[in-house]
Amino acid sequence: MGQEGCRCTDHRAIEDLLYSYCLRVDALDAEGVGQLFVEEPLVDYGPFAHDLIRSRGSLVDYLRSGLAQYTATQHFVSNTLIAFESPTVAQATSYMHSWQHLAGGGADRETWGRYDDRFLHAEGGWLFSERRLIPLARQGYREAPAGLDGVRREVLLRRP
Repeated sequence: MGQEGCRCTDHRAIEDLLYSYCLRVDALDAEGVGQLFVEEPLVDYGPFAHDLIRSRGSLVDYLRSGLAQYTATQHFVSNTLIAFESPTVAQATSYMHSWQHLAGGGADRETWGRYDDRFLHAEGGWLFSERRLIPLARQGYREAPAGLDGVRREVLLRRP
């Protein structure tokens, strides 16, 4: 591929953004995660969240509240495919796995799924403009969310 077709620097910057999200969530740093998003993102954490999130401030509030219940988390992304729509817009799909340890004890929680993301080159670099979590399975949760079919519901409720 010639240099004119290579978006290597942008590709690497988006990968770094994906990894930064994981590291900041694992540091329980809601404000730090918020800095990775545009001012008015669209964030959908799937059937496990109550509403779509449409502002950076709302995202920080949501994460601050959610992360307060954990003493430790680990998030992983892999199998990432990035496509550029224009010099300032890109999208990616990544597999994800997360593990959380509850502050009050109880069973650890795990989620397996996929992130569908959209990015905007703004404010001096790449930022998330959209993030959608598509959960495929969860473990350690008391009840499965509404809207998942029976097969997924069984996987979600499975306990060790």
